[in-house]
Amino acid sequence: MTKREVSGFTHLLHTISEDLTKDEVKTMKGLLLTDEMLTPSQLENATTCLDIFLLLRNSADLGPDKLSYLKSLLKLMRKVKLSNLVEEFENSHLQMTAPESSSGHAQETGFQDTATSRKEELLRNPSSVIYDRPLISSSGSNPLASASFDADETLQKHRFDFDTIPSDGGQGIAYRPNRMEADAESHLCTLPKQIETDCCLTDLRSQDSNFAEKRKGPLVVEQDKSGNIADFNLMENDVVHLRQGCKSREDGSLENILHDVIPSLCTYVESKPATVELRRYQMELAKPSIDGLNNIICAPTGSGKTLTAGFIFQERWKLANKDGKRFRGLFIVCQRTLVQQQLKALEEFFPLDLGISVGAVEENQLLKEVLLLPFSLIALTAQKLVNGLEGRSVKITDFDMFIMDECHHTDLNHPYNKIMRFYHSLKRGDPSQLLPMIVGLTASLGVGSGKHEKAAQDHYVNICANLDCSCITYVRDAENQRELLQFNPKPSADQIKSVPARAKDSPFYQVMTELMGNIEKEARLIFSKPQDRGTQAYENWVVHHKNDAVQRADLQHIIVACEVLKTLNLAWMMHDQMQIKDAHEFLESCFPPEWLPHDPIPMQAMISEWYSDASEKLKDLARDESIEQCPQLHELCKLLRHLHSSHSDPRGILLTRTRLSVDRLIKFLEEQTEFHGLIYPARFVGQGGSENALTQTEQENTLRRFRLGPYDPTRVNLLVATDVAQEGLDMPKCNYVVRYNFVSNEIGSVQSRGRARAPNSELYLIVTRGSINEARELDNLQKEHQMQKALKIMDSVDKTQLNRAIADLQERNWLEYQNQLDRQQARSSAVDYNLVTIHCSKCKAQLCCASDMRIRGSNYICIAEDFEDRILFRENKGKEFANEIHLGTIVCKAPDCSGNKLGLKISYKQGCRMYGFVLGREGCVWRQKDQNGFVSIRQWSKVPFAISTELI
Repeated sequence: MTKREVSGFTHLLHTISEDLTKDEVKTMKGLLLTDEMLTPSQLENATTCLDIFLLLRNSADLGPDKLSYLKSLLKLMRKVKLSNLVEEFENSHLQMTAPESSSGHAQETGFQDTATSRKEELLRNPSSVIYDRPLISSSGSNPLASASFDADETLQKHRFDFDTIPSDGGQGIAYRPNRMEADAESHLCTLPKQIETDCCLTDLRSQDSNFAEKRKGPLVVEQDKSGNIADFNLMENDVVHLRQGCKSREDGSLENILHDVIPSLCTYVESKPATVELRRYQMELAKPSIDGLNNIICAPTGSGKTLTAGFIFQERWKLANKDGKRFRGLFIVCQRTLVQQQLKALEEFFPLDLGISVGAVEENQLLKEVLLLPFSLIALTAQKLVNGLEGRSVKITDFDMFIMDECHHTDLNHPYNKIMRFYHSLKRGDPSQLLPMIVGLTASLGVGSGKHEKAAQDHYVNICANLDCSCITYVRDAENQRELLQFNPKPSADQIKSVPARAKDSPFYQVMTELMGNIEKEARLIFSKPQDRGTQAYENWVVHHKNDAVQRADLQHIIVACEVLKTLNLAWMMHDQMQIKDAHEFLESCFPPEWLPHDPIPMQAMISEWYSDASEKLKDLARDESIEQCPQLHELCKLLRHLHSSHSDPRGILLTRTRLSVDRLIKFLEEQTEFHGLIYPARFVGQGGSENALTQTEQENTLRRFRLGPYDPTRVNLLVATDVAQEGLDMPKCNYVVRYNFVSNEIGSVQSRGRARAPNSELYLIVTRGSINEARELDNLQKEHQMQKALKIMDSVDKTQLNRAIADLQERNWLEYQNQLDRQQARSSAVDYNLVTIHCSKCKAQLCCASDMRIRGSNYICIAEDFEDRILFRENKGKEFANEIHLGTIVCKAPDCSGNKLGLKISYKQGCRMYGFVLGREGCVWRQKDQNGFVSIRQWSKVPFAISTELI
């Protein structure tokens, strides 16, 4: 190894060491002892991966063989459920005494269970034994299951050994049974009749050179009349590979069935293919990129776009490597969650012996740091690359390929488009520069804001111009289209369930109308005609009045009234799709007893009195309400009954618009006794900065439980989610997707349909009849049709003419971008930041000066030394994210303020700054010295004064 390779590998091991527990390091040491790589005395004081690596390096020359071994071991450690691997290793070294074989020698049975007593019980009574131990599948899940089988006495004569040698047979699990009798004919195990599967054993390989002579025929898989797998036979030293992606019924894939049936006989290794062959439709998608063209690949969710992109990178890497050139690429994603997901997928794809190493830029790392390591392909978020380009620590020309996942976002000021502006700047400055290849991946490009095919074509040309791509590739060949449908079937049902609206004269609306009317009248808002309550238009009307009021210090009563009206409007909208008790509980959480300050202004006192009266009425109404009185909930219950009775082991996603509605739906489902033991819901939302966000670890844990089989007590079979579940994330094939009064754009409609890709899956949208959402969904369906038609029209356009149109649009876009920069510069310098002060939006108390503000990532923080003297800190349970920990909220400390929420206190994991006080736009206003009035902050990024950026 070169010094650079040793340094890079040492850094990698140091990073991995931080993630490994003591038990996991213990497992590594045990495997090294087993394979005689090191001695017990050498390993005695090793406590980390790094220690082990240094021992290997110092004990002997770390040549290619040892390096390859260690890399394989690390991959095993990173992929396998490590806590179970510890158990497997320890159990595999427990010696057992079995009945003597025909040769008269005692043999190891290799039975591996969680306790010696279990082993003794099996030897004593091998029939009808029930095993309850952790089971491990190829996806890394760890379902707990109990299964019984009629053991045969022949089981005592065979064992399944743990094999650490990656095989070249196929992707998935490798089982290696070792015969104890040299002349035995076969190993026969009868599977339980209740287990059904469509999986098959494939790609039989043998470690024996005389395999062809010893085996009289192929691997036998017997099925009964119902198609259930009944028998299979294995011979000495066979290695059976179970390919991932096999179709399976409710009881899971065959590797899980093997574990269910003979869990104490099976251990496993993760196997990697020497090469991966693309399907025909994937080769059609990949061909333009393999030929060296910038290309946008448009294919449905679940069709294998990541695999296709990996193959493209591999072919271009081989071509460069053949000429002795370096080839380095970036796999760029939109969301932090997707970095590890794509890293794992790419690690699975590239063979160990090829030489392509894959890495990732973690949230606590910088791209320039990872570039010091010898990675060929690096997964990272778009913002990480933008930060590196803006900080000039990396250049566009440092890379040879950009793979851009969900590339339809490449527009306006999205990070993808910011990256491409650096690209276009370089292209314009020096056309001879060797720029990276562009490979875009998307399930749908959308049609933009147009209403007809011509607008859709213009939208496609714009995306091509932004990505500098000359072609959009989709599956055109008729035979390949049929193959795509075979592996990626469309839902058997795709319906809009329109339900009646709630009666507008219901008691709930009467109570809310009286309450909101009193507040509007007292705040004198009735002089401008209010919009219909319970709509987004009404919220906009209220916000407009609040923004006008914050500019004056004597209109505090209007600000209070508008904030309360906005909350009441949210409860009104919630009632349209949930129960009265949900709306009431939401209001109670917003107006607790401490909401009223000790010295309230008259408006606050009156609102408190009115609300107390209304709250009692709502409580009585909630007590008497039935589910049938809420048409949307009633329809949801009917659908879930149908879906969970018509599918065996169903998995589904319930999509809704807000995190608040996610929480209410989870609570509702848990309260329905008819769904107990049938539906196991879990909350799945984004990683945004609010207090009820999920961390990446929480998201990954939820998805892990969503993949588990039907016997695991911790499994989840229904994700109640926001739109974060629509795009990008790798999820199991779902039997159904229900969108609960949730409609985005035509891209979202296509993506949600892509989640329901299990055979005979179903897709539903529940909306109110005649609502805006119903009209939007019908419009989306029309836009999908326009999208397909526009793609075909694009195919007929002359390539020279298309390239000219793309080049002309690139020129116009660049000029518009330069004008935008000029406008931003003029706006940010319109007011001297030395003359600006930041104030509480309620009491107008000064918080800091604009010169005390800094931009850190996406946050705007105050660094004034006396800031803590002006606030109160309300600590809550710390929410930990990749780069920061949210410690609690900060509120205004002024005596005449009612504790206005200003933002968050954050602990940073990176950089010199330990803490930061993040100011939210709603809690603050700004004022120019010697000027009357205050100005609300609609977006911090658009204030007319400069704010410095703090480098991390």
